[in-house]
Parts: sequence; C-alpha cells; structure tokens
Amino acid sequence: MALDFMPYTESFDDRRDIVRFMGWDGGRWVKCGVKRDALLKAARVPPASGMDLIKLYRKHKVPIHALVSAKFRSGRLEEDGLVLVDSADVGF
Repeated sequence: MALDFMPYTESFDDRRDIVRFMGWDGGRWVKCGVKRDALLKAARVPPASGMDLIKLYRKHKVPIHALVSAKFRSGRLEEDGLVLVDSADVGF
C-alpha cells in the first residue's frame, strides 16, 4: 500500500540530523525521515541549517515520498520503525 503524507508535519530533528515527517498507510501513522546528506545531495547545495533542510525537503518532497513509499512497501525500516531516506537512496 502506498503511503499518504501528511502536510505540515515536517520538523528538523537535530539529534538524528534528519527532517522528520509523517505518513499514513490507511491504518496507522508511519514515522518517516530524510537525512541531511540526502537532501544536500539532491539539491546539490553546501551545508545548511535545519530550516534550510525543511525548505529543501518541501522542494523535493515528491521524489522523497516515492523513495519512502518504496522502502516502506519493501519493509526496509530502521529498528525504531522509522522509514529513512539516506544519500545512498538518492538518485534524483
């Protein structure tokens, strides 16, 4: 099942250095995230602040959501259940 992504749920998690956001699989919430290095690779920009990363996420959310959905469908989750996109996943 594809995930639906909830608008305006994104936030920067400085502990994990990721932009977090939420998906919905029709029956439960799914924690999602994209690492700083993946966003910077996608945007081809130098290091950025947390707010800059949220802006980059918003700009690239369509391909990021496609990557998250594919990882979720294939069961590739972190130990805590987070579906995480990293730089190895980014090819856009």
